[in-house]
Amino acid sequence: MRPVLRPALGAALCAFTLTLAGCSESGVKVGGQVTSGSSPFKAQAGETVRLGLADEAGKNNFDTEVSADGTFSFTGSNNQGVPAGKYKVSITRYVEKGAKGPPTPKSLPDVWDVSESSKTFTVDLAKAK
Repeated sequence: MRPVLRPALGAALCAFTLTLAGCSESGVKVGGQVTSGSSPFKAQAGETVRLGLADEAGKNNFDTEVSADGTFSFTGSNNQGVPAGKYKVSITRYVEKGAKGPPTPKSLPDVWDVSESSKTFTVDLAKAK
């Protein structure tokens, strides 16, 4: 390679690397526990519970399934976490076939302010409306 092209190629490679680094946005891994009043939530046989997060601008929406022991984790897009910010929380309970009517999402009065220092939350089913 000619000596004149090396600096130009190096500069182009550096710019490309910086562009890629700027595109990989990482977020916050959010998790916690679902309760029913003061008791830990335990899913019934055949029951599935999902939590949803929606940011106030309506640009970012995430959902996750709650484990049978009531724990949950939002890993975000491409396992990169959830962008920091404020989120409204919703919960949907699905039961076995044969239940009357479709599942209805319920909103919670909670607004989560997600950040690296605030990433573990408790969801109380008793507050769902």
